[in-house]
Amino acid sequence: GTVWTAGSVQKTRWQQAALHGGGYQYRLCPANALLTEACFQQTPLSFAKPARHTILFEDSKVKINGTIVPDSVTGTGEWMRNPIPDYDSDYNSCNEVLPPGQHCDYDCPGCGAPTYAADKSCPCKCAEAYPQYFPSGEANVGADKELFPDPLAGYADYFDFRTYAIEDDVVVPANMEPGEYVLGWRWDCEQTSQVWSTCADITIVAAAAALDKDKYEKESSFQLRKQ
Repeated sequence: GTVWTAGSVQKTRWQQAALHGGGYQYRLCPANALLTEACFQQTPLSFAKPARHTILFEDSKVKINGTIVPDSVTGTGEWMRNPIPDYDSDYNSCNEVLPPGQHCDYDCPGCGAPTYAADKSCPCKCAEAYPQYFPSGEANVGADKELFPDPLAGYADYFDFRTYAIEDDVVVPANMEPGEYVLGWRWDCEQTSQVWSTCADITIVAAAAALDKDKYEKESSFQLRKQ
């Protein structure tokens, strides 16, 4: 499995299937504990400084600046702003609760029969569903290009955001007890009423143990060469 050393900087990756803005955070919870939100909130991971993302295309990569929202603002540790803006987001930025007997016709997993999972949060055009808030009949709810310029301008592959991954560098706390952990990733969307999450198994070892393992592997390699 994946092994991290306490006090080290490690790489993480995620990939999005929709442009929803917002921000995300990586956190750790002991594998033998209840994997609750409260547990993950106890150990949020910091991002390596300076904040940079590596955008991984199929056959190339590019580095772009990252924007960290510090603990002094969030009160829950560091969060990273989603680096990819959505300028044309009228349809996905609002949701509506459909009345009984009507079903959401949005094309998404679980939206149709038998679950009709989106009936209480169906993506819709903001101005059509909430004319009281958009009397002009138009809703400009995307990112402001002057405040949030396109970080991948000029990269043709950028236009299909499903084809690349976003890589970050996170700091493993130096005082982490060695053992088995679950790495949690939480993305709080800004342009939809959604929270996405996923997780991975991580083994954390002490720095001394990592050095001993490296020394053993080098000595073993040397012995094999001598033979």
